[in-house]
Amino acid sequence: MHKNVHYIGLLLLLSAFVLWWTYDAIYLTFRYYALSASTTVVITEVNTIKKDEDDYRLEIEYLYIAGENSYKKTQIMPSSYLNLFAVQKAIDELKNKNLPLYFNPRDPNQASLERVFPLKQCLYAIIMISILCYFIGLGYCIKKNRVG
Repeated sequence: MHKNVHYIGLLLLLSAFVLWWTYDAIYLTFRYYALSASTTVVITEVNTIKKDEDDYRLEIEYLYIAGENSYKKTQIMPSSYLNLFAVQKAIDELKNKNLPLYFNPRDPNQASLERVFPLKQCLYAIIMISILCYFIGLGYCIKKNRVG
């Protein structure tokens, strides 16, 4: 391995980023597969949250039954809306829609209205691992081909 202090520092910094991205991708993938059961929900309340001047979110309070127990949860949806008119239109669509709920059958308290595979995080982790492997290989090539 190349012994330059700056190069080793770069590898350590890159390793920290790789560990962080990989942990995030593994955690989100595990959560995706853990939410394997589904049921329907009863929406009890929908509120509007203003995060910024042109960023409105929906906060949905809902009830669902998993097994023999009923649960009540609140979730802020990740979709953002530019104005109150768009928010009201989304609320009207929600009232007429039968939303699925995904929950963990081992722990039904873990539930979400959205279940999306973390493809972007997995791809970023693979790219970061590839970049780290490239720089490690580059260090060995520099050491091997160094004259003197």
